[in-house]
Amino acid sequence: MSTYRLTLYKQVNNEWHYCQMTASNAGKMITALGKCGAAPSQLTEVLLPPQTDPSTAIQEAGAQWRKQGFDYPRRKDMQVMSLHFRVANVSGWPAGAPWFEDWKTFYQEPVDQLLTNTANGFANGSHRLRGHYLLYYYVLDSEAARSSVESVVAAAPVRFPLDIHISDREMHPKIEIDSGVPTPLADLYTGFEEMALAISEASQNVVFQSVTLTPQVVHESSRTRVRGLDAQVLRLALRERWGFTCNYWPPLGGTPKSEVVYMTEFDAQLEMPLLEILKNRIQNPVYLLDCEEGIFKIDPANLYRGAYEGVVFDDGLEWIIYFSHHNTISFGGNWLIKALREHYFDQPDRLKTW
Repeated sequence: MSTYRLTLYKQVNNEWHYCQMTASNAGKMITALGKCGAAPSQLTEVLLPPQTDPSTAIQEAGAQWRKQGFDYPRRKDMQVMSLHFRVANVSGWPAGAPWFEDWKTFYQEPVDQLLTNTANGFANGSHRLRGHYLLYYYVLDSEAARSSVESVVAAAPVRFPLDIHISDREMHPKIEIDSGVPTPLADLYTGFEEMALAISEASQNVVFQSVTLTPQVVHESSRTRVRGLDAQVLRLALRERWGFTCNYWPPLGGTPKSEVVYMTEFDAQLEMPLLEILKNRIQNPVYLLDCEEGIFKIDPANLYRGAYEGVVFDDGLEWIIYFSHHNTISFGGNWLIKALREHYFDQPDRLKTW
């Protein structure tokens, strides 16, 4: 079932108000009105005529609210809220850090949810470098946004050093290089970090003003986050069984603990045959360790999608599939490798040995 949402804003006496319309194929549309930074003060639910396209219904409703002064915000109407966390440096992707689960569970996710629930802004990227993790948000009511973050911090059972910076542009941390690094190399590191920051800032430019009232698709996640001790146990099991630590794995690097084969480019035609190969060997639940986002339980039907950098495996840990950001795909597990070689018997060069 597809769900669509459109949020429009109106400034009244220096305060920002929102009108948020949500509709789905279930045949109803909910309109929430409120002040940015606060829960809705008014909710209205209407039934849509049969066979009505929810996206079209929202566009038509948005056109009527636009006549009442509600519209998209302009860039100059919004401030950038930068959340600057100081964290222990880690080699590899963020989900491999020992602090990652607590940070994600008690800080980032609650902040994202509060801003969404109060229509007071949206996430607009992140940046990480040695000992620093920054999250960027565009917000309308700066004080309410700050208050939301402070309430999240107060409720968190673990503490991370955090600075809240709200201004016209993203905050950039001071780049510090260890004193033992030779000057030429330190200059190279500094130049690289400054270039990465510039690229990050440029990539976060958002076009706010739009002629058409185009609703956003609200994606209902088909995966369930694994948290706390359960996530730690799975990470340890992956490290012991496969040598995977959220750092590079074959063919990008690393040393697997048993035979691995890989393909130099993603083969979309393998998805259905792979499911057929695995269906009688899967020991539920099936997991995805997304190296940017953490560990999730997933439907086996989704094991061949949704990973930019990460691994898929099941509760038995007898097989593993690694998807890399270079579009390679690697397979571990004796029986799985055997089955794949049989599948590609007429194209033996497709599978490379590490």
